[in-house]
Amino acid sequence: MVLLKLQRISIGFVLLFATVFAAHALPGVQSPVSDQSGEYVYWRDTSFQRESIVGAIYYDDSTYALRYFAPADAKKKLAQKDIAVYLTVDPDSSVLKLTGENIVGITEAQDTDIVNYLHDLFYELTARRQKTPIAPTGTTSSVQDFVQFGGNVTLVFDARIPIFNLVSITGADGMPILDVQVTGRLVSSEDTSFSAYKGIQSLPKDKKRTLKKSKAQPLSVDFEGHRLELDTRWARSAENLFLLGDSALLTVNTIPAQSSENSVPFETSMLRLLCQSTEGSYIPLKFVQIGRTPSGDLARVTAYSVQPAEGNLARIFHVLTPRSSGDFAYLMLSVFDGAYQRNRAYFDAILGSYRAE
Repeated sequence: MVLLKLQRISIGFVLLFATVFAAHALPGVQSPVSDQSGEYVYWRDTSFQRESIVGAIYYDDSTYALRYFAPADAKKKLAQKDIAVYLTVDPDSSVLKLTGENIVGITEAQDTDIVNYLHDLFYELTARRQKTPIAPTGTTSSVQDFVQFGGNVTLVFDARIPIFNLVSITGADGMPILDVQVTGRLVSSEDTSFSAYKGIQSLPKDKKRTLKKSKAQPLSVDFEGHRLELDTRWARSAENLFLLGDSALLTVNTIPAQSSENSVPFETSMLRLLCQSTEGSYIPLKFVQIGRTPSGDLARVTAYSVQPAEGNLARIFHVLTPRSSGDFAYLMLSVFDGAYQRNRAYFDAILGSYRAE
């Protein structure tokens, strides 16, 4: 169930800030945020004459994969394409040096052109990232000559995007060539989220959902400085975890103060994690909204989670409050969009009641 999968994000978020990042990155690249095993990224790729996406995944400093996917196109009489190249590299080399590969998905001779494209993309993006220092927060833009994409292009980098830190490549005409769709991280060796992704252009419509009607009584929650107002329809599954049937999940936690050894800005690390897709559920980055307090401190992140296999769409609300101790109070509410749309005022009131001390 999507709500339980979203619970893993909350748990992982807390664990993230209990550790200091190691310098895992592409050969010859200094990245503000280290890549973690299983992190991946997908871009829409308009350099092809058909709807296409390309993705990359990091397994460890020696092992990567790149994947090309294009859905079947009945009008153009084009079959689906799904080609992946698994690569090993020399992690000690100052430049990208391949040491082995395994190719899956080739069905005809011209598929070798796609394989060559993935090879070239890996080399090009690595080399260009090596030559472009990026800021630890915000985006870094760089205009470069990119023959493969027709000349001068603008590359936009952001440390919140794993592996190449690439958000987009835009042509001289202002049209996107590569444009990030989702990032994510596999949760186990059985997680097929990377190999199963087929692209998301727009948000699907969620199923019709209704909340159970009953004579609910107000329920005030007070847990380790977290205060909010629920009602008795919410079941307390744990001290800090509440379930509203199978429609919504709410949890509160404390994010420990960062170690003084960790130079990664809290905001960059946090947003990278909160915007990541999890097993079978994808968070389209273009629909993520980041709210801030008047002082500019990050306060609220709102995202959608698409679960293609089940046809579900959920909304996720993350609220963070800085404490004088240096810790952050954290609340996450995930609710199916069908339930939220019919009860918007109810859920907004819960979020509005939240206070952290």
